[in-house]
Amino acid sequence: MILPHEAEAIQQVVAETFGDPVGVRDEKALHEALARPFATQQGIPSYPTYFGKVGALLQALVERKPFAGANRRTALVIAALLLEERGYRLKPDPGRLKALMTGMELGFTSPHRVSAWIKENTVRARPARGGVGHRDRA
Repeated sequence: MILPHEAEAIQQVVAETFGDPVGVRDEKALHEALARPFATQQGIPSYPTYFGKVGALLQALVERKPFAGANRRTALVIAALLLEERGYRLKPDPGRLKALMTGMELGFTSPHRVSAWIKENTVRARPARGGVGHRDRA
């Protein structure tokens, strides 16, 4: 989905753009957040759909705060880039986005709710990579 050095590069751009501290604050938290989309329970994927995986990653990055700064912004940019890779564009209402982010930070938002929110706030921008007949598991 995304490698640690890719997440670090995105964070650097986002943090520098907004004047926030650059770098990783907690390597372990970053690796755990990036691994969350691939979690399983008794061999069954915890997040079987692409929206679920993106939601799990978004939530993990917001909750774990692995970066020195710009954690929420970086998490959102990473989620948007991953969705774009599959042909989706994130188009959230700013008020609903703030409520979601706050809920995740406070631990009040379930992974299912994050996944549903992402699905509700995306539009199909172009056909997915893979050409005609390629099916997303979104």
